[in-house]
Amino acid sequence: MTKKDEALAAIDAADVRAGQCWVHAKTGRPYTIQVTGLAESTLSPVVVYVGSDGVTWVRSLEMFIGRTDSGEPRFVRARENARGFAAIAALACEVAS
Repeated sequence: MTKKDEALAAIDAADVRAGQCWVHAKTGRPYTIQVTGLAESTLSPVVVYVGSDGVTWVRSLEMFIGRTDSGEPRFVRARENARGFAAIAALACEVAS
């Protein structure tokens, strides 16, 4: 399997898809996934996402689905959010789209 194939398989396994709403666990801010892809120079998987303020962010898939130093997930899908504001976050993602 090539490095490109491995990266694409990692994206597939992570289940991060365009249009999904994810919430930054630390801030509670919602973000909409725009696209997943590969960084050209390294072929590492990346996530491109936009916040309600219109700012577009790019983060490695590993960091996006990873955990913070305290062991908490950095982002959680809005439907999986245990903090009780999943419905608000999903609505915010719809408004931002």
